[in-house]
Amino acid sequence: MPFRLSLAIVLLMLGFEPAAASRKAGLEPGLSALSCAAHGRANGRSARLTVARVRAGDPAYVEFRQRPSRQLLPGHMYVVFGRLDKTGEPLTRHFIGLDPQHYLRDAHLSADHSVRAEVTPSGKDCTFPVANAYRVSLTAMQYKRLLAKAKAALARPPRWSLRYNCHNFAAELGSVAGLKPGGNGVVPSVVYFWSFIRANEQTR
Repeated sequence: MPFRLSLAIVLLMLGFEPAAASRKAGLEPGLSALSCAAHGRANGRSARLTVARVRAGDPAYVEFRQRPSRQLLPGHMYVVFGRLDKTGEPLTRHFIGLDPQHYLRDAHLSADHSVRAEVTPSGKDCTFPVANAYRVSLTAMQYKRLLAKAKAALARPPRWSLRYNCHNFAAELGSVAGLKPGGNGVVPSVVYFWSFIRANEQTR
């Protein structure tokens, strides 16, 4: 077997994807783990927008989604981001959100206890109906900062706790667009979602 072919196979087995393949799938280099391909939807699912702030000509976006959860009664909030086409519609979707690695064992601990977490999308993020979605378009520089934050979180996921949960993580990603966090993060996701909207849209 030619060396180049065998090297390519080894790299794929180790989880490395050639840049050309990543581009063909519409994924940003180094962020293939944030795809929904493993859950049967390569580009995830679309969501009806509850609130949107999209400027004509912006090349990218960040979208905050809130959905119900079977494991956590308060629900879940996660982030979808990618590039926009010329009409302002998403060309690509990357999914990222902070989840405790072991829901039943870890998700109901005290506020002062933190546990290991992951930021890659779950099957629920990729397939569950979305209750609410808030999209904000990004400049090229803002998108570059978001990619850097996503890569850093993927390389070293933050720890999950009641004091730092999916709400806080999502709001932190939104800081690249100058978005402010909502109020208290230790509330049901639908409550936090609307406090996040009020913090960023009421004064506009």
